[in-house]
Amino acid sequence: NTDMTGWVKTNATRQIFDESGLSQQEINDSIKAETLSRLPISRFCDVTGVEPSDNGIAEALAYSALHGVMLEITGKIRITKTVVQPAGSSVDCVNGFVFCENPAGLTNSEMWIIKDDVTISKTTRIGTLILSTGSDISSFVDRDVAGLKVTSPKITVTNLYTYGCRLGGLITDAPAYETDIKFASCMINSWTDKTRWGID
Repeated sequence: NTDMTGWVKTNATRQIFDESGLSQQEINDSIKAETLSRLPISRFCDVTGVEPSDNGIAEALAYSALHGVMLEITGKIRITKTVVQPAGSSVDCVNGFVFCENPAGLTNSEMWIIKDDVTISKTTRIGTLILSTGSDISSFVDRDVAGLKVTSPKITVTNLYTYGCRLGGLITDAPAYETDIKFASCMINSWTDKTRWGID
């Protein structure tokens, strides 16, 4: 027949299988789903650390919450205002970090907070979050700021690293249910108040 009806192309992706038994099409679909589930921060803001990225990171986190995708932070993200992570959003620092060199614009001296919204049924997730008071983690400066403040239930934090946050790297002020913080490393250069520790 001229239109090849009923014929099977020998190189069709559904006809090619690897040793696991999956077809090439199934592998392609899984890669596409993984790629689509991750959102690069570079679509929203500068990743060189030169320009402030306050509006871009807020927009990207809102997109993450709305569409259920993981926001991937790469490069250096400069902030001048407190980042408010909306409930139900997800973020992961992949070869990147967030820094604030001038805390004057921060609300309550907090770099990053997770918004309290009990109407959202989805868990708010942080894969790895790296917060610094300087544009170079190896030479951060201690500042009177707090790193991450959690004020909401239904939170999962896998890894938190803070540098130079003298008011506390991690502050938890939340209902104690469905909150899972697996690892937190809060580094400062020196103590000015021995009654305070890296984690509240």
